[in-house]
Amino acid sequence: MDTPTLLSILGIVAGIILGFISGWFSLTALRKGALHNTLRELFAQQLVAYKILWSVVFNTSRYDLGDGILQKVGDDSFLDVKRAKAFVKGIEDFFVSENGIFISRDLLKVLFKTRKYILSALNENHEKDRIKLSKIKIKQIKGGLSHIQHLLQSDINLRTANPAKQIFGDDGS
Repeated sequence: MDTPTLLSILGIVAGIILGFISGWFSLTALRKGALHNTLRELFAQQLVAYKILWSVVFNTSRYDLGDGILQKVGDDSFLDVKRAKAFVKGIEDFFVSENGIFISRDLLKVLFKTRKYILSALNENHEKDRIKLSKIKIKQIKGGLSHIQHLLQSDINLRTANPAKQIFGDDGS
């Protein structure tokens, strides 16, 4: 075989190999792009779901403008029966909705553990508007509600992210 023919064959083989390599890199980039878009969409859906869940959890907040689930009268603490039942129903309704799939494992555990504590208090006293709670029950329910709020924020990076710093390059002030 003469040199020009050999060089032509080597050129064709090199072109085919480079074509495969280029195609592989292009396909990898497309896969990463598709994965990135899918994750972005899932995060957007999770954010919508967590906003809905936040509205269920809001009346447990110490910043609630009205009476919350837990009420303090003098030295005693009470569970508001109506609000507690609404909270339990809201958690259950949210979980079985199309949004329930977006709850993180950690948040799911805490939600249902707190639900169990509230149901336990409700089952002890059937016919009252307010249920006086023991210090243990207060600690369990209050701790669970606080943990729920913390996880709702940390699951969507509100606890760790600093949007002002990312946008303005400082603390936003």
